[in-house]
Amino acid sequence: MYGLAKQARCLTLVSAFGLMLGGCAHLDRATLLEHTQRDLALSHPASLTDTSSDINPLLARPLDRAAAERLMLLHSPALRALIRQAEADIAQSAASGRPANPVLGFTRLTGPEVEIERALSIGLFDLLTWPQRQRVSTAAQQQQQLQLSMTLLSELRAVRLAWVDAVAAQQQLSYAEDVAESAAIAGDLADKMQKAGSISALDLARQRAFAAEAANRLTEARLHTQQQRERLIRQLGLNDEQAASLALPEQLPDLPATARSAEQINQRVKEQRLDVRLARAALATAAAEQSLSLPESYTRAELTLHAKRTGPERSQGWELGVALPVFDTGELTRQGMDARTQAAALQLDATLRRAGSSLRSQYGDYLTRFDIARRQRSTLLPLREQIAHENLLRYNGMLISVFELLDSAREQINTVIDTIEAERRFWQADAALESELLGAPTLSTGDQP
Repeated sequence: MYGLAKQARCLTLVSAFGLMLGGCAHLDRATLLEHTQRDLALSHPASLTDTSSDINPLLARPLDRAAAERLMLLHSPALRALIRQAEADIAQSAASGRPANPVLGFTRLTGPEVEIERALSIGLFDLLTWPQRQRVSTAAQQQQQLQLSMTLLSELRAVRLAWVDAVAAQQQLSYAEDVAESAAIAGDLADKMQKAGSISALDLARQRAFAAEAANRLTEARLHTQQQRERLIRQLGLNDEQAASLALPEQLPDLPATARSAEQINQRVKEQRLDVRLARAALATAAAEQSLSLPESYTRAELTLHAKRTGPERSQGWELGVALPVFDTGELTRQGMDARTQAAALQLDATLRRAGSSLRSQYGDYLTRFDIARRQRSTLLPLREQIAHENLLRYNGMLISVFELLDSAREQINTVIDTIEAERRFWQADAALESELLGAPTLSTGDQP
């Protein structure tokens, strides 16, 4: 009984010690979400920790970009699945920081006398390397938390781009409807004028061709709008009922008065970027794993406490088992761990070098899109309207033909479409730059094949 009591006390002490160390090393859900929300630098009150599931107020009015981000954070099942998966990975990493549980064995043999043996086996090596295991576990959890932040940042960028494309498509559709309606009215008028002998059959054919082109453009715009809207719905994670109530603004936001300055961009410290922090965390994890695996690659040891009773006789003792490095000396394991640590260090170096160039490239794309969109809106569009107005006056004065008037109308239509497209690309560049500043590299125009 004395041996069993002693083993029980040992087991209790080991278990209590394990619970104490294991409990303080786990990154819980609240802390995980708090850190992730801080990494994403969310500018609106919506948070990952907000448990409200009522999204009806957001869908009750046209959804602006900030509301779209909040809606996805609050509601998207795909995003919630990513968070839950991260929680599962972190829990697994936390569990890996604890040693294997002791094994209690009980043997009862009958013969001339009843023989009862109890044994308590403990992974001695696991206990000796417990601090290293905790460091590996903590480093892995930090890496997984940063990976979650990086993934959610990519999701935020995706919903921003989807929102911009959906609103721009709706704006183009509205304009295409106006053009098609005007072209149809002009076509009917041309029919009547041709019957009255006021215009030739050639002018009538040109007018009908113009109306047909406008109708085709409208058909394409309807399909494009429907596709972009469904893309946004998928990104937001809306069901059919919620999708039916989704309303978008009639047009993209106005361009900012001025572009972001280089000083604003340079205020971001490279070391605070998510990709740099993630690469640094990966290196810390690899280094911690290497420090843990180095002694394990040589041998492993297990301690077993025995208590035996044979009839009235009692005995106790211990047993030490050591793995002999005969078939596997651990050399390949050490080589692999060393290579993984070096690879993580090189990846960190590459990330640091790439960060500055990626930011400069994205900022250049942002400035270019801003200049083009502003010139399109403030210079080209008014000039095309003036040209169209002057040509209409010249047509009424019989100084130009219908053909020239239609050409002028086509140029004006193309300018309006190009203006919407220029603004769409600017807001896309703005969303990409916003993600880039936080550390989510994107393919700029120069990187795309």
